[in-house]
Amino acid sequence: GTYRIPLTGLDVDNGVAYPYNLSLEVPPLPEARFALDYSVVPVHPLDPTTFQFSLTNDGNGPIGYDLFLESPTGWAAGFDNLGSEPGASSGSTGLMNQGAARAVNITVVPPSVKTVAGAERTVTVIAISQTDPAVSTSLEIPMQVLAVRDVGISLESSLPALRPDASVGLYLSLENRGNVDLELTPSFQLPSGWSITSTLEPISLGWTDTMDVVYTLVGDGAGRSGTLEVRLSDAEGRFTWTAPLDVRQLPAPTLDFSRLVLEDGTSYTTSFGSGSHPTGETLRFEWLVGNSGEAPWSPSVQLDLDAGLFGSCEAPDAVAVGDFEVVGCDIVLPPSLAANTEPSFTVVLTGDGFERRDDVTMLVAEERRLEISLDSSTPATTDADGTVTWTLINSGNTAFDERVEFDVAKGWEVAIDGPSTVSLEPGASRVLRVTYTSTNGGEVPLTLQVNNVRLDGDTSLTLVAPRQASDEGQGSGALSVAVGGLVLLLIVAGVLVLRRVGSSAEVLPLVPKVPLQALPALATPPVAAAPVAPIVAPSAAPTGSVTTAACWACRGTITGPMLGRPSCGARFHLPGTPGCTLPDACPKCGTARAEFLSA
Repeated sequence: GTYRIPLTGLDVDNGVAYPYNLSLEVPPLPEARFALDYSVVPVHPLDPTTFQFSLTNDGNGPIGYDLFLESPTGWAAGFDNLGSEPGASSGSTGLMNQGAARAVNITVVPPSVKTVAGAERTVTVIAISQTDPAVSTSLEIPMQVLAVRDVGISLESSLPALRPDASVGLYLSLENRGNVDLELTPSFQLPSGWSITSTLEPISLGWTDTMDVVYTLVGDGAGRSGTLEVRLSDAEGRFTWTAPLDVRQLPAPTLDFSRLVLEDGTSYTTSFGSGSHPTGETLRFEWLVGNSGEAPWSPSVQLDLDAGLFGSCEAPDAVAVGDFEVVGCDIVLPPSLAANTEPSFTVVLTGDGFERRDDVTMLVAEERRLEISLDSSTPATTDADGTVTWTLINSGNTAFDERVEFDVAKGWEVAIDGPSTVSLEPGASRVLRVTYTSTNGGEVPLTLQVNNVRLDGDTSLTLVAPRQASDEGQGSGALSVAVGGLVLLLIVAGVLVLRRVGSSAEVLPLVPKVPLQALPALATPPVAAAPVAPIVAPSAAPTGSVTTAACWACRGTITGPMLGRPSCGARFHLPGTPGCTLPDACPKCGTARAEFLSA
């Protein structure tokens, strides 16, 4: 302000007073005084920090001040309540009366890059008076970065609904969001039935570090839903992360063998059956599929077969909880499989992450089988024997050496051209040729048989041979009986005449002989069905103690002298015997005919 000092000048000599006013003008004298409650302002390294200071006008009058902020590098400081917008780095207090004070708020924003704990920074506040000349006053505000402990925990992918027996990896990403180094110990809080199988090693996490860790979460089959909690602890505290653990209900399937059913209806309660498995027919294997879980099971069926096997399976319907369904598989062992081998197959049921399987091993049964096809057949004539030719194929799975026999009516002779035994390896074949004759003639059935072998194909046919001349009268039964009676009377009369004559020397005339060729043949009683028996060559009834044996060439009976092989026991008719052709080699042991011995 302006101050006036009145002054009076006295002229003592003249006695005159002279008044004078001395004006003193005092200009505005600014003086800004700062007050701060902190010796060091703690600031957050990640979040904005707000603090306050006060400005007092200690000048000699109303004075206004312009304020300015100088921020440290990377930081941003601004006034909250000065200026037109919060956060401005400059502002005005307006006119302040003498001794008036103004509270000023400052917000400090940290840089985007974290600052280590304990770092020191300074913000400078400059106050410039609104006077002429202007007076500048400044305040340096020291700041220190706080220590912040923070860890970010995240799962790389969300957890799906898990099976109670699932094993899943927890891929956790850890980030140190604070500004201090951390030494953490991991632990887990899990629902019932779950555990962590990984080793829980301490984790060193620097203040600028991120880290990925993996832990394996395993269910024991009875795992329950709940909350999964991850804990990272140190001496000063704990960081936690939680996520829901959803466990879905599952089936508990079982697979048990039920039975084996053969084509003839025979069934067994084990897959071994009778001990071996026949070839060439469908074998039905059945299993019971059960479910003791908490949800239905709808499996698919896969059949894994060894090479050479054939088969298919039927998928069961959905197996309800506590229920059973049947799954069946039809398996065929081809006849070409070698006997006593052990092929196997596996039935596999899969669904909802479950797999149930059963391995079945079979034993191929011996199949002695011949496939017989009739190649040709010619009837017998008065000049030539009839012939029949077959092709025999061993369609089984084992080699055999068996005797060939024929079922034919009596009075018919069948002879084999060659060995009378069938000796074939599996898949091998042989042509069988026979000749036949008949003393009766007509038509009769012939059946081919091989001992201990199953025959398929043309095993039966009809043999045809001409009737003999002596048989032409067989159609008149009454005439045959009459002629037979007449012959009988003539024989009786002759005997009586011879007895009356006794020892008389008189020679009576002989009864004329009637040629048998001129008489009708005696009728043979008709036979409804010819008896079936293996054919043997007709021979005279043995008398006395004559040795007999079966001929290995014609299958007839040998009476009297014969040929043979002592080493194998085979016997043969002598050369030239009607109806028997001596083979070139023994059909039993293969010895040449030249080495046959008399027996």
